[in-house]
Amino acid sequence: MDGRSARWNAHRQARRAELVQAAIAAVEQHGASVGMDQIATQAGTSKAVFYRHFADKADLYRAVGQEMAKLFSDQLASRMATQPSPREMVAAGIDTYLALLQKRPELYRFVVQNPVLERQAIQQRVDYTGIIAARIDELITAISPEADRESLMRRPWGNAVVGSIKAAGDWWLDHPDELSREQLTESLTSLLWNGASGISSPSRRPR
Repeated sequence: MDGRSARWNAHRQARRAELVQAAIAAVEQHGASVGMDQIATQAGTSKAVFYRHFADKADLYRAVGQEMAKLFSDQLASRMATQPSPREMVAAGIDTYLALLQKRPELYRFVVQNPVLERQAIQQRVDYTGIIAARIDELITAISPEADRESLMRRPWGNAVVGSIKAAGDWWLDHPDELSREQLTESLTSLLWNGASGISSPSRRPR
């Protein structure tokens, strides 16, 4: 690849990243059902320009989803790494997820519950469960080094944890007034940390 081609590829990648950020801004302004006209207006360009950089709206969705997944994964790792105990690492991970739902609900719906891809093949979707479960793998090893010997079980554990938190978060997103973020974080932390025995006394904070 010559210098001109390298510069052109870098320009296209930078432009694509700019359009992804414009799409994110449009989602947050207009909601998860935002249309391409609204996204193009937000970017100050035309739909034709978008389609020079993305094959279709599903391709744009995947790019937005990958950006969101990276942002969340980085935030998750950063917050968990600063916690003084394993239980607080669990709580921080849950709270980071719920904070994303609370602060950017329409972006979450656009990516995770996106109506654009309802008729698309499953491989079109961004694998959030897999991305977050990979972080949970790291958490399980940090909590119990012996778990590394159970490496075959760490991935199903991680997916089970992520699936439970996602299901609870989806419910909370539709019922935000029934529980505060802090209450749901503590309740889920107790459930995950203590197993079913944590349901009866979610306010306890065992060490």
